[in-house]
Amino acid sequence: MILDQQVPALRSGRTPVFALLFDMNLLWERYVAALFRRCRAPGLEVSTQESRAFWKPAGASVRTVRPDIVVRHGKQVQLIADTKWKLLDQAAPSDADLQQMFAYNELFGAPRAVLVYPTSGGVARRGEYAGCGHGCEVVELGVFGDGGIDTAATQRQVAGLLPQPSAPAHVGNAGIGS
Repeated sequence: MILDQQVPALRSGRTPVFALLFDMNLLWERYVAALFRRCRAPGLEVSTQESRAFWKPAGASVRTVRPDIVVRHGKQVQLIADTKWKLLDQAAPSDADLQQMFAYNELFGAPRAVLVYPTSGGVARRGEYAGCGHGCEVVELGVFGDGGIDTAATQRQVAGLLPQPSAPAHVGNAGIGS
């Protein structure tokens, strides 16, 4: 099914099949990272799982944060992305997800952050953090559908998220609405 880019039906049927278990969080993260790499413009670097220290308690180990995807042009971070293998509640991210992205923006000096969720729609929204020069976009990649994954449409959606190296970091929000 995976190799044929088919999506399993999420309801019971009459045909017995074998079961496989995957860590869908990890699989989704790697799939989205591969899309970012494939769709990036020349001059952009896409890395995964970079750590940054965010808290050092007295007498204990430093705590770190680690976003799923970091996009740079040269040494400048342009975009932070984090993947979430879950459906949005009431079409809005949780406060915890938004707070996590805020911390990434601050610690990495990123002007943009993107939360990437799976869905059948392809919805995108943008919001700004109050009193800051950065914001967070919520993107629902259209990966579930009746006919399987529409790879070309998904790649166009990801390409629209990525900054163009010659443009300022806030440009490249094609298809992002308020």
